Order: sequence, then structure tokens, then C-alpha cells
Amino acid sequence: MFPRLKVDHLLAEELVNHIPAEVFKSSTTTFLDPAMSGGQFLKAVIVRLRKYGHSNNNITSRIFGFESNVMRVNIANKKCEGLGRLEAKNFLEEKMNKKFD
Repeated sequence: MFPRLKVDHLLAEELVNHIPAEVFKSSTTTFLDPAMSGGQFLKAVIVRLRKYGHSNNNITSRIFGFESNVMRVNIANKKCEGLGRLEAKNFLEEKMNKKFD
């Protein structure tokens, strides 16, 4: 693993550690990363949701990520094991009819 990727992963885990446990215990809380790059933050969220016993179907319905670079979306999809709704779009240009927690 490249040193920078390890640092990015550790930083993402550290950020997720600051989110209250109640957020992960909930079966309906949604997570959005509007500029997900390689998906490090979303992967850390997925790991934490699994820790609290959520199924892959439940996790997929709650994880959302956007990135304008298709290559990065592909990397994020692989890192997140195909879970979530990860799209190659500019979040700022999207008209979303969804509220995120």
C-alpha cells in the first residue's frame, strides 16, 4: 500500500470515530460524501455500519457518493465492495430530491 493511501485511510477512520455511535446504530441514517475521491471516508463508514450489524442491503440504501472523475468512482466502488450509490457526477450541479443526515 502506498504511504499516502494509508494516511488517507487512517484519517478517514479518525474522522468517523468522532461521529456518535447512535448515528451508526440507526438503521435509517444516510451518509453522503459529495467529493468522495477514492472512497476512503465511505469505506470507513461501511466498516462502522457493519460493526453495528447492518446488512449489505441496508448499507447500500444509505451510502451516497459523488465524484466527477470516473476513474476515482471506479476505485471507490472497488474499495467499498460495490456497496452504496456512487456516481460520476458533479454534486454541485445535481438537483437532488433527497435529504442527507
